[in-house]
Amino acid sequence: MIKFIYLLSLLLIPTSIVSQPSIGDEGYEVIREAYSYDNTLALNVTIQEEEEFVTYSRTELHFTGVSEKVGAYLAIPKSGEGPFPVVLLIDGMGGSKERWFRANNWPNGLETVEALVRKGFAVFTIDAVMHGERVDTTGVFPQPQSLRKENLMYTVQDMIKQTVQDYMRGLDYLETRNDIDAKTTGVYGLSMGGAVTFILTGLDERIKAAATGVPVVYGNEYSLVNAYNFTPRIQNKPFLMIIGELDAYYTPKIAKQLFSSIGGDQNHFIVFNGGHKIPTTYIPTIADWFENNLAAE
Repeated sequence: MIKFIYLLSLLLIPTSIVSQPSIGDEGYEVIREAYSYDNTLALNVTIQEEEEFVTYSRTELHFTGVSEKVGAYLAIPKSGEGPFPVVLLIDGMGGSKERWFRANNWPNGLETVEALVRKGFAVFTIDAVMHGERVDTTGVFPQPQSLRKENLMYTVQDMIKQTVQDYMRGLDYLETRNDIDAKTTGVYGLSMGGAVTFILTGLDERIKAAATGVPVVYGNEYSLVNAYNFTPRIQNKPFLMIIGELDAYYTPKIAKQLFSSIGGDQNHFIVFNGGHKIPTTYIPTIADWFENNLAAE
């Protein structure tokens, strides 16, 4: 009963930018348990469409997530031989899996995909909860962009938590494929996707290297989605963090504090002159990061 009450309190904490918490091993185990799911549940994978592009083949598919159907894209390089290492791509709030395959947009989607494919990586992305195909069309639930405005922070945390679990379910699917090396997985997330990146990298041993751009920190020290609760579990994995010195979500000092909480000696911190958008000039840096820290695994 005590554990249940504590777990409930984790879900109800409001969102804010915070300093490094000290939840201890016992607190972390409660959080880790909250992310557990039934991995024996059938994935029920259905292939929607397969398309050929110049440098990769792309499959659109659906699988059963922790509570609902999840749409995904998997792109496989046309050159080289599998099984291919894979990079998970996680968009920011209001984004979608579609944006990663469109050019000249906020996440620099297609440019990033093509850079990773040229390095010999498959890429995999899903629609986050309440995003893309999963946006509510009945008007019963709010749209992602309105969550902060309406102060629905419980909904934000639940959305992020389930998205993390659905990416884990996606990795379960990738493990069934002969052309993917799911145990050599990287993850790259932006903004809200940056929060997901911290959590996934800390929780899932299949992830070997990570990069995040302009990440947003959610929740106080007891929150299920606070990045600080996962950084101590990342320290043995190479981690790249890119932030804008003019970003309205944090100061460079606060961002560096989060980065420093990872520890380890395989990490790299970059500050660019700009706000809440990664410049396209950093795409080669991101692709090189995974080539140097993931492909060799």
